[in-house]
Amino acid sequence: MTGVQDGWTLRALPALELLQARREAAELAADRRERALCANACLLARALADQESGESVFPDGRAVLAGLTAEEIGDLAARWSAFRRERDPVLARLCPGCRSRVLEEGCPVCGREKSGEEEIVNPSFDMGRFSELRGGGNAD
Repeated sequence: MTGVQDGWTLRALPALELLQARREAAELAADRRERALCANACLLARALADQESGESVFPDGRAVLAGLTAEEIGDLAARWSAFRRERDPVLARLCPGCRSRVLEEGCPVCGREKSGEEEIVNPSFDMGRFSELRGGGNAD
Protein backbone atom coordinates (compact mmCIF):
# COMPACT_ATOMS: atom_id res chain seq x y z
CA MET A 1 0.00 0.00 0.00
CA THR A 2 1.03 3.57 -0.48
CA GLY A 3 -0.03 6.83 1.17
CA VAL A 4 -2.50 8.81 -0.93
CA GLN A 5 -4.35 11.53 0.99
CA ASP A 6 -6.47 12.11 4.06
CA GLY A 7 -5.30 8.85 5.63
CA TRP A 8 -6.17 6.82 2.54
CA THR A 9 -4.00 4.15 0.98
CA LEU A 10 -4.06 2.32 -2.34
CA ARG A 11 -4.14 -1.43 -2.40
CA ALA A 12 -3.47 -3.97 -5.12
CA LEU A 13 -6.62 -5.59 -6.47
CA PRO A 14 -7.16 -9.22 -7.37
CA ALA A 15 -8.37 -9.89 -10.92
CA LEU A 16 -11.90 -10.64 -9.71
CA GLU A 17 -12.24 -7.17 -8.16
CA LEU A 18 -11.02 -5.58 -11.38
CA LEU A 19 -13.70 -7.47 -13.30
CA GLN A 20 -16.33 -6.46 -10.78
CA ALA A 21 -15.29 -2.80 -11.11
CA ARG A 22 -15.57 -3.04 -14.90
CA ARG A 23 -19.06 -4.55 -14.67
CA GLU A 24 -20.22 -1.94 -12.16
CA ALA A 25 -18.88 0.83 -14.41
CA ALA A 26 -20.77 -0.56 -17.40
CA GLU A 27 -23.99 -0.31 -15.39
CA LEU A 28 -23.25 3.25 -14.22
CA ALA A 29 -22.25 4.74 -17.56
CA ALA A 30 -25.19 6.06 -19.59
CA ASP A 31 -23.09 6.31 -22.77
CA ARG A 32 -19.54 5.77 -24.01
CA ARG A 33 -18.43 9.29 -23.02
CA GLU A 34 -19.01 8.42 -19.35
CA ARG A 35 -17.22 5.06 -19.37
CA ALA A 36 -13.73 6.21 -18.39
CA LEU A 37 -14.88 8.31 -15.44
CA CYS A 38 -17.22 5.58 -14.21
CA ALA A 39 -14.53 2.91 -14.65
CA ASN A 40 -12.03 4.96 -12.64
CA ALA A 41 -14.61 5.63 -9.91
CA CYS A 42 -15.48 1.94 -9.60
CA LEU A 43 -11.81 1.01 -9.52
CA LEU A 44 -11.14 3.54 -6.75
CA ALA A 45 -14.08 2.27 -4.71
CA ARG A 46 -12.19 -0.99 -4.44
CA ALA A 47 -8.60 0.31 -4.34
CA LEU A 48 -8.90 3.11 -1.76
CA ALA A 49 -8.71 1.98 1.84
CA ASP A 50 -8.53 3.75 5.18
CA GLN A 51 -4.90 3.74 6.28
CA GLU A 52 -5.66 2.75 9.86
CA SER A 53 -8.56 0.32 9.56
CA GLY A 54 -7.97 -1.05 6.06
CA GLU A 55 -11.69 -0.61 5.36
CA SER A 56 -12.87 0.67 1.99
CA VAL A 57 -13.24 4.45 1.89
CA PHE A 58 -16.21 4.28 -0.51
CA PRO A 59 -18.86 1.54 -0.73
CA ASP A 60 -19.12 1.68 -4.54
CA GLY A 61 -18.37 3.68 -7.67
CA ARG A 62 -21.50 5.82 -7.33
CA ALA A 63 -20.25 7.02 -3.92
CA VAL A 64 -16.87 7.91 -5.45
CA LEU A 65 -18.64 9.93 -8.17
CA ALA A 66 -20.69 11.72 -5.50
CA GLY A 67 -17.75 12.36 -3.18
CA LEU A 68 -14.87 13.36 -5.45
CA THR A 69 -14.42 15.72 -8.38
CA ALA A 70 -13.59 14.38 -11.83
CA GLU A 71 -10.06 15.78 -11.44
CA GLU A 72 -9.56 14.00 -8.10
CA ILE A 73 -10.81 10.74 -9.60
CA GLY A 74 -8.43 11.11 -12.54
CA ASP A 75 -5.48 11.91 -10.29
CA LEU A 76 -6.14 9.01 -7.92
CA ALA A 77 -6.68 6.59 -10.82
CA ALA A 78 -3.34 7.67 -12.30
CA ARG A 79 -1.67 7.11 -8.91
CA TRP A 80 -3.21 3.64 -8.72
CA SER A 81 -1.94 2.86 -12.21
CA ALA A 82 1.59 3.93 -11.24
CA PHE A 83 1.29 1.96 -7.98
CA ARG A 84 0.25 -1.13 -9.95
CA ARG A 85 3.14 -0.76 -12.41
CA GLU A 86 5.61 -0.48 -9.51
CA ARG A 87 4.34 -3.75 -8.07
CA ASP A 88 4.62 -5.60 -11.39
CA PRO A 89 6.60 -8.84 -10.79
CA VAL A 90 8.53 -8.34 -14.03
CA LEU A 91 9.68 -4.92 -12.81
CA ALA A 92 10.73 -6.41 -9.47
CA ARG A 93 13.46 -8.37 -11.27
CA LEU A 94 15.01 -5.22 -12.77
CA CYS A 95 17.75 -3.17 -11.18
CA PRO A 96 16.63 0.24 -9.81
CA GLY A 97 18.02 2.14 -12.83
CA CYS A 98 16.24 0.00 -15.41
CA ARG A 99 13.05 -0.04 -13.33
CA SER A 100 12.96 3.76 -13.20
CA ARG A 101 13.48 3.96 -16.98
CA VAL A 102 10.61 1.53 -17.54
CA LEU A 103 8.32 3.47 -15.20
CA GLU A 104 9.00 6.79 -16.92
CA GLU A 105 6.20 7.77 -19.22
CA GLY A 106 7.29 6.70 -22.65
CA CYS A 107 5.88 5.50 -25.92
CA PRO A 108 4.57 1.94 -25.49
CA VAL A 109 5.92 1.03 -28.94
CA CYS A 110 9.42 2.53 -29.18
CA GLY A 111 10.03 3.62 -25.59
CA ARG A 112 10.89 7.24 -26.44
CA GLU A 113 9.88 9.83 -23.88
CA LYS A 114 6.51 11.40 -24.51
CA SER A 115 7.02 15.13 -24.47
CA GLY A 116 5.45 18.14 -26.09
CA GLU A 117 5.44 18.45 -29.83
CA GLU A 118 8.24 16.91 -31.77
CA GLU A 119 9.21 17.14 -35.40
CA ILE A 120 7.86 14.32 -37.53
CA VAL A 121 10.39 13.14 -40.10
CA ASN A 122 9.56 10.84 -42.99
CA PRO A 123 12.87 9.10 -43.80
CA SER A 124 11.63 8.05 -47.26
CA PHE A 125 10.60 11.57 -48.31
CA ASP A 126 12.51 12.76 -51.40
CA MET A 127 12.42 16.57 -51.61
CA GLY A 128 13.94 16.54 -55.11
CA ARG A 129 11.27 14.19 -56.43
CA PHE A 130 8.57 16.19 -54.65
CA SER A 131 9.75 19.45 -56.25
CA GLU A 132 10.00 17.79 -59.64
CA LEU A 133 6.44 16.47 -59.44
CA ARG A 134 5.20 19.80 -58.16
CA GLY A 135 6.73 21.49 -61.19
CA GLY A 136 9.37 23.46 -59.35
CA GLY A 137 12.36 21.68 -60.78
CA ASN A 138 15.06 20.14 -58.66
CA ALA A 139 15.37 21.21 -55.00
CA ASP A 140 19.17 21.57 -55.25
